[in-house]
Amino acid sequence: MKNISIKEAAKKLGKSESWIRKKIRSNELKAKKEGDSYRIHQKEIEQYKDKIKSEIDRF
Repeated sequence: MKNISIKEAAKKLGKSESWIRKKIRSNELKAKKEGDSYRIHQKEIEQYKDKIKSEIDRF
């Protein structure tokens, strides 16, 4: 698996880039800062996607 950009993560989760940045700031998504940008491990995105889905399925 690889590290992806905020833009790619937003696309995978169907959210905005600002939403992804907010989740990084609140430590809900783990990301590494590389230079001026953040990179998120693809596995982290998949786990977060599963978390969102399970929360929706509870309702």
